[in-house]
Amino acid sequence: YGFAISGDSAIYSTAVTEEARPALLGSTIALHTFLGLLAGVVSPIAGGKVLDVAPVGFRWGFAFGLGGVSALVGIGAMLALQARKARQPVPLPEMLLPQNPPETR
Repeated sequence: YGFAISGDSAIYSTAVTEEARPALLGSTIALHTFLGLLAGVVSPIAGGKVLDVAPVGFRWGFAFGLGGVSALVGIGAMLALQARKARQPVPLPEMLLPQNPPETR
């Protein structure tokens, strides 16, 4: 399972680099990595908690259902971002725009 999950990681990383604004590319990749690692930390804890509190006959079904709900939340977030991007691009704040380096003599 872990091998299959890591196989699609390159697809998401590529999508992040293609969609990110050039001035924010490093920050975007850092946020993408942070959220991925955070999910890797939180998921086993949440799954274990579900196994602890779910009724005996439904424990594993609820645990796998948690993964399904997480996937649906991710799909909803991507659709919301796509709709937002289609409406209007968000302007960059002045401090994030690339600056021309000072001329040297």
